[in-house]
Amino acid sequence: MITKLTRLLFLLVFVLPFTASARQPSLAASVPDGAIGFVEFSNLGEIVRAVRDSSALKLILSSEEYRKYEASPEYLKANAFRATAELMLGSSLWDVSAELLSGRIAVALYPDPDNTRKPQGVAILHLDESKTLDRVREALKPLLEGFAKETDTSAICPGAATWSIKDQAFISMHGTWIVATQQRAMLDRTLAILGGAQEKKPASLAAQDSFAEMDRGLGDDHHVRAWVNTPLLRKAMGERFGLPQKLNDGMASLIFGGMIELAERSPFAAATLDFRKNDVQGTLAIAGDPAKLPEPSALWYTQYPDNGVIALPNTPGTVAGLTIHRKVGQWYRQRDKLLADNLLPGFDNFETGIANLLPQKDFGQDVLPLIGDNFTFVSALQSYDHLDGAPGIKLPAFAGIFDMPKPKEGADTFALFFQTLSAILNLQAGQEGRQPSVLDSEFYKETKITFSRFLEKPKGDRLAIAYNFQPAAAGVAGKYIVATSVQYCRDLVDHFKNPEASKWQNHNSEMIVDIGALAKLAELNEGFLRSQDIQKGTAPDAAEKRVGMLITFLKQFNSVRYHSSREGGLFKMHLNTGWK
Repeated sequence: MITKLTRLLFLLVFVLPFTASARQPSLAASVPDGAIGFVEFSNLGEIVRAVRDSSALKLILSSEEYRKYEASPEYLKANAFRATAELMLGSSLWDVSAELLSGRIAVALYPDPDNTRKPQGVAILHLDESKTLDRVREALKPLLEGFAKETDTSAICPGAATWSIKDQAFISMHGTWIVATQQRAMLDRTLAILGGAQEKKPASLAAQDSFAEMDRGLGDDHHVRAWVNTPLLRKAMGERFGLPQKLNDGMASLIFGGMIELAERSPFAAATLDFRKNDVQGTLAIAGDPAKLPEPSALWYTQYPDNGVIALPNTPGTVAGLTIHRKVGQWYRQRDKLLADNLLPGFDNFETGIANLLPQKDFGQDVLPLIGDNFTFVSALQSYDHLDGAPGIKLPAFAGIFDMPKPKEGADTFALFFQTLSAILNLQAGQEGRQPSVLDSEFYKETKITFSRFLEKPKGDRLAIAYNFQPAAAGVAGKYIVATSVQYCRDLVDHFKNPEASKWQNHNSEMIVDIGALAKLAELNEGFLRSQDIQKGTAPDAAEKRVGMLITFLKQFNSVRYHSSREGGLFKMHLNTGWK
């Protein structure tokens, strides 16, 4: 019995998906309406080929870690299973998958009136040729006869062969498709769409208003797409999808709070995933107009062209960057309505700390009004010209860029902050036995840069990590730059001297991580990474190989990019990563 069931599961999981056809239309037209969620896979063979041929996979398979894994019991079991699969399929899994896994596979979930938190499922595959299904049927029939009961569904769908497994699962096959459901009623609804008379067919999911709107906004030509009926999901999970009105995480509230409010009022949310030869693109979309959200929800969203975010600075050696629009002042003033009560005392401590850096200044009343709604944080590789040597751990330079609605008042307040912070850092340096520094300034292309200068250049090849930082600050083009490197501050001044750099983009946020630059950073710290591995018990030769493999692996990738924006009635979040 167990052997038969195992063979059946193998055929359902491995053989049937390999035979689905990419030339078929979306399977949303083949399942009933009223679903909570729907996910569809299409032409996955392209993904199999991309993974099989990728240099990253070759690197992993040649690594010492993988060779050790090949000797493990887990690998031996998996390899035995692979060998069995390839024997049944008559070819390698890679080749069979790349050749045959090129169709559409879908799963839809429906509310169960008896248990709102346990939806009913419908899985459907559409096959390219009936000959393929005939071979599968020949393999399935003796297995199903052993523990399943054949059920007559000819009145609903003539020609369909259907089996019931203890009335807990139902499998039905026809000339070009196979359907599996958990309940008979859902099976009958699905079969009525697939094989019933045209004039009697019940409505399909594809005709449902919110699904059709998603179809128009995102299309169906994706390797993976998913759709969620947010009103039904909210009904099942409760208001705010079961999340509390006041969040217990301040950072989560500041970054994601608006998305919860938008999704709660949205007719649907959807996601797509597309694989290409050298990159993968993912999109998450929530239907609705953020501008119509009640206060304070609007504080999380831009109102382009009135505002937006600036393009991320493209300076030499860029490692990463994030620019985001948030009305922080509004969020801060309404924190008692947005955050759990246990978080509020922490803000009092924060204001006390700010008062030490900005004497006679109230953070909420005097400081926040001087800060705009666009915040940008960036980092880049640095040269360590301020040292006669280099730190033992080499970090990139970092910078924060803040909009100043009132440039003069804002620049004065930031200058006071920078001056006080420099004094505190100098005291800390003295306590730790590091070189003291003094405040200095220079005019760089008519822009004043204030920075900390060491009285004498620190010497040594393995200096303390704190020597990565030489704080610098400047006001330019209505923005205030606080950087950990004078040269990086100059590079950013160069960038913002161009008026185009300050123009708004129709994005709510944008992020980039340059993985090639991370590889260079790993190379700069190769000795440190190797020593850390040796301290954990790794042999020196093995540690060298592992660090080398890490650097080589990072070099296979280009960058990770993200941005969010309002597009045609949808709030979309796009994520892309590429490789060589």
